[in-house]
Formats: sequence, C-alpha cells, structure tokens
Amino acid sequence: MHKTQGRGLGLGIISHLSRRSTALIFGRSGADISLPCSAVGSETGPGREEPRGPYVTALRGATWSRHGAYRPDALPFKRCRNLMEGLAEAMVEPSTQSMTLDIIDYPGRRPEAYIADLKLESEGLGTNYLLAHHHQTDVTAAAYAEALFAKKPQGGGGVTAILGYCASSGVSAHYAEIVARETGQMPLLICFDASPCSIGDIEDCYLTALRQIEEDHPETALAPVGLPALVDRPHLLIDAVREDLTCRMVRTLAADGLTDDDVAGLVTQTVDDTHISWITHLLACGDARPPTRSGRTLNVVSRGYTDGPDWLHGEDVLTVRIDCDRADLLRHPETRSAVLGFLREGSTDA
Repeated sequence: MHKTQGRGLGLGIISHLSRRSTALIFGRSGADISLPCSAVGSETGPGREEPRGPYVTALRGATWSRHGAYRPDALPFKRCRNLMEGLAEAMVEPSTQSMTLDIIDYPGRRPEAYIADLKLESEGLGTNYLLAHHHQTDVTAAAYAEALFAKKPQGGGGVTAILGYCASSGVSAHYAEIVARETGQMPLLICFDASPCSIGDIEDCYLTALRQIEEDHPETALAPVGLPALVDRPHLLIDAVREDLTCRMVRTLAADGLTDDDVAGLVTQTVDDTHISWITHLLACGDARPPTRSGRTLNVVSRGYTDGPDWLHGEDVLTVRIDCDRADLLRHPETRSAVLGFLREGSTDA
C-alpha cells in the first residue's frame, strides 16, 4: 500500500507548527502481460509495424516516434500545417468522446503519481474525481462507496469505467457494483497496483502522524493508541486517534507558548482534514470485500507488484505489467496506453 501523508495543506500546517519502457499486448483470462519494446515494431521502416488505429489514416505518412507518438517536427512545414488544422479532432478518438470515468484516488500528499497525471481528459474523456472534495465519515467499504455515489455530480450520463489506485481499488470495486445496480450496466473497472489494506498499514500511518507532530518535542510523548485492539470497532478507533493526535498537537504547541482558542480550532481542523480523513479512508479500504469481479477488469501493475486481492481473480481480469517503479506507474506513457486501449476495446465490445 502506498503511504499518503494526508492533504498537502494540513501537512504544511503541521510542519510549520512543529518544524525502461514496456509495450503492451492485450489478452484475456487473467494473463499477466509484459513485453519489452525492443520486441515490438513501433516505428515505420523495415521490420517495423506501422501504428494502427482510428485516427492513423489522418496522419498517414507522418513520422512516428519509438512509442507511436506523432511527431509534427519531422514533417515539412506546409504538410505539418495541413495536418494540424484538424489535429484536435483527429487525435481525440470518437470512441472516447462520450465516455465518463469515475475516479477514486485519495488526494493526499505522496511520492507516487496520481491518476490525474495520466491526463485522460486530453483524450476527450469525462472525469469525476470523487474524493477531491469529499469528507467521508463512513468506515465500511460499502457505506463509503454508497456515499460517494450519492454525492457524485449528476446529469453526466452513464459511467463507462471506475478507476481506483492501490488500496482504493477495493472501494472502487464496491462502487462499480453500485453503478451496475443503479444503472443496469456493469462498468469497466481499472485498477493500478490493486492491493489490500491491513491494520498494520493503518497503524503505520497513525504512527507517522504521531512522529510528525512530536518531532521537536519528544519529551511530551504519550503512549500510542493500540489500534489492533480497536480494529473491530472502527468508529471507536477513529475517536481514539482523533483525541490522541489533538492532545499531542495541543501539548506540542503549548511547549512553544501557543495556547489561544484560535490555535485550538486550527488543531482540530488540521487533525481532521489531514489525518482522520486519511485513516477513515484506509479503514474503508481495509473493509473492502467485494464479490469476485464478473465485469471486465484491468489491473495495471508496477515492476515489484506480486499478487492482488482475491476478488481480482475473476475470469475476465487482465493484468498488464509496466516495467517501472510504483512511484512512476501513473505517469508512465505505457500505463496511459494500456488504459486507453482497454477503454476503446470495451467501448467496441459494448
């Protein structure tokens, strides 16, 4: 599981207060597919395959880069200008223009890239980032997903696919079941390094927050909350962590001579927005027990990824491995290619 450290603003407050590439071939039946680019023709010329697709005709004769990207700089000026006149329409495939994606990716600060870094909007895809302004209190995966669906923007038509990153993939699978129930159509599900979330992951995040708050005043340290003993009582766990982190921050500020009411309000807001929101999300992720996927599913995984959760072992689950670290998975061009290819294939088969 990736380690997100809460929302950026909250972390800034705490800090201030306490001082190779991979080409993809799509398959079926849960295959894990990865092929080095050197084995696949991606440039025109002897021994190379010319790129194919709905908009290649518009660019026939143009020069293509190693990864099949259009290079206008390789064309004579007039030819380039003529092609560029309709490039916006040619490059955004009609098969993606009516698609809507609901995205579940926690927006806290982390070293890994975000689903937003794939820039899927540039392909004409509609995107709803469901956690962008969502302050959730539900700690079970089903309730969490229901709340997300209830609060999503209305009037945008159906949902083509649900996208979820890492631990959020389980909640995304629950969300996909809700969409199918409410619309009568099972959406595609696209996961990235889909992983379960354990109480150990949650405890690690809590202890990280504790260290951040008390790093300048270790003498104020209190015994940490025993989270494993509270895992079956998640609401009590949240209350205990909120009280503990608030107390620690107030004590730390008092050691710096800050005790007024405005600071107390800021502490409460910081603890809730930065840490409680993240731990609540992780509790919901840890609770995720969706049924084995019956709809078409893509799991794009990084180099070190091992085995996914049990619910990802369905017959129509495709795993595509990208030769990169997890931190770069969501900014890698082949990840983007895998997602767009899966969406277009799904749209064709629908």
